[in-house]
Amino acid sequence: MEQQNKKINALLNIPYSSKEEFYEWWVTFLKPIHKMSSVPCKVFAVILAEREKYAKTNDSNNVDTILFSPEAQDIICEKLNIDKIKFWCHLSVLRKYGVINKNKVNPKFIPEITDDNMFRLMLKFYKKNDSKFK
Repeated sequence: MEQQNKKINALLNIPYSSKEEFYEWWVTFLKPIHKMSSVPCKVFAVILAEREKYAKTNDSNNVDTILFSPEAQDIICEKLNIDKIKFWCHLSVLRKYGVINKNKVNPKFIPEITDDNMFRLMLKFYKKNDSKFK
């Protein structure tokens, strides 16, 4: 069996100063996948940052329920400096793009963070017709 070359060809360092900024970078980085404009990206980043806080202290089955509770929505609205009606409009847009479905964050947009100071992501680019990587 051929061993894959595990050499890293490039390393990009992206510094951040807060969890909110991390999630802004994260959502921006995923823009080619979700295709949202900057305003929904900002709203989604705040939602993801709040979700991480709840995930650390609650059962994973209840995180999204807590995240979309009226109390959590008030906190998110305050951080975004918007009212609830505007927030609900943003939620509608996020649902349209598939990042939120039935008041649950789409798991493919949630990074698995194991270290509070660093998150590593590996990208692998390959030709679509190359069956070796499928």
